Amino acid sequence: MLAVLLLTATVLFFLAYRFYAAWIARKLGLNDQHAVPSEFMFDGTDYVPAKTPVLFGHHFSSIAGAGPIVGPILAGLFFGWLPAVIWIVLGSIFVGGVHDFGSMVASIRHKARSVAELAKDYMTPLSFRLFLAFIWLTMTYVIVVFMDLTAVSFIDARNASGVETAQGTGVAVA
Repeated sequence: MLAVLLLTATVLFFLAYRFYAAWIARKLGLNDQHAVPSEFMFDGTDYVPAKTPVLFGHHFSSIAGAGPIVGPILAGLFFGWLPAVIWIVLGSIFVGGVHDFGSMVASIRHKARSVAELAKDYMTPLSFRLFLAFIWLTMTYVIVVFMDLTAVSFIDARNASGVETAQGTGVAVA
């Protein structure tokens, strides 16, 4: 069963890479002729062309936030392993892939600027301030969730009567 699951996920990721990524690239109008910030802003320190494995490592560490980590944990806790696997595979393809790819393209097209810097150019001052507040609240919530999950991992999940209980995120906030 595990081999079938692994093979299915591998095939889905391959098909998504081969066809879905190419479709997204066409929709975004990608072109190999455009220079990237590491080429036209090269400074030997911050803007340096990277090899694919290094770039993959940086990209993976940047996206390994609350959603990819907490989502499957909670899905597995409340619904079993199958929804967690479905969330990881389909969420990676249709949510994470599009979001991260689109964010990267937007950054590359605007001299490697961050999403917050881009928002300032395209939003009114009030909208930009609200966006910054949203970013701050989101980051605060992510920290709370990680702290809560860490704390829960150190306690016994059984209550006083010996019955197992499910721990949810946001307990530290409540």
